[in-house]
Amino acid sequence: MSKPQRGAGLPLDLGLAALIVRALARGSADDALRLAFVREVDAATRRLPDCWFELGRRAPESVESLAHRVLVRSERSVLGRFPFSGRTLFVATAEEDWGDAPVRYHAFRARLSVMREVLRSDRAFNLARDPVARAADDRYRALAAALRRVAEPVEVPAHTTPQFRAPQAGLRVARDPALVRARMLAQGLPADVDTLVLHFLREVGQPLSVAALVEHLSPLLGALPASPPDIDDVPEPSVGAGDPLTRRAVRSAVLRAWSDLGPEERALLRGVAEGDEADALMARVPSLNSRVAVTRAITRINQRFLGAVVAAMGGEAQPDAAPRALLELVLEVLLAVLPEVSDV
Repeated sequence: MSKPQRGAGLPLDLGLAALIVRALARGSADDALRLAFVREVDAATRRLPDCWFELGRRAPESVESLAHRVLVRSERSVLGRFPFSGRTLFVATAEEDWGDAPVRYHAFRARLSVMREVLRSDRAFNLARDPVARAADDRYRALAAALRRVAEPVEVPAHTTPQFRAPQAGLRVARDPALVRARMLAQGLPADVDTLVLHFLREVGQPLSVAALVEHLSPLLGALPASPPDIDDVPEPSVGAGDPLTRRAVRSAVLRAWSDLGPEERALLRGVAEGDEADALMARVPSLNSRVAVTRAITRINQRFLGAVVAAMGGEAQPDAAPRALLELVLEVLLAVLPEVSDV
């Protein structure tokens, strides 16, 4: 989704609820509402770890994509739970005469908000495929649980993020979290996470949300497991490309993998082979309605072909073979196969 520009024609003085009511009356969202959703999603997710976002990274593109999906679901999805009772968020906003605060709460802030439902789906996908994301999520959950055990909740306005403080804090001077971290490192860290969280809260002297606490304490807990090396950093070993037996086995494996693809996957692969951009690929396969969906589909197809090639080459016979070297063999076979296929 392209980011709307702040043009002279955008009524940015309207509130979020008013923009929703106007979109409901018109029958479609406009640029002002899309821009408002991007701003709200960006503010509500600013401190969440990367594992909550598409492709495992919080970037402007993933925030805009998330805002687009939340907007579409808020406009079109009927929700059975209270307070929607079989209505979309847009309809509930208009019929209940909600202001901006309830809209923000139900669309972005609540644990059962529309945005959180989308985020949970992205998080589950990332945790299933990425050990680094799982480690980051484990750390987040451990610190969140410790915060709720040792701290006390602070009264905050309705429809805002919960915050916690050290028990019986009284009047304390608020300190820079970075300075507190440096002092704790110099003095030595407590042995258990509960003591660490409680000591940090007392030293900082101000209420913190779960996400803020995790952001401030993560540098004290050390680095997460390293990500796999980038493909460009892996040496290109020989994969026996000149061996007739290997090439025959690879060709057979690629052909079998091709025959297992569905029509949409074949159309997508044909577009990739012809050098189509993301928009052209989405036009070929309408079910892929975002750039992230296209990327995920291509990744799945790549993994299927690479798995078939590795198996054809003897499984662990080439444990150091880089994906680029294997893909060269796959593409060489596909260039010969694709012109012969007429069902795409």
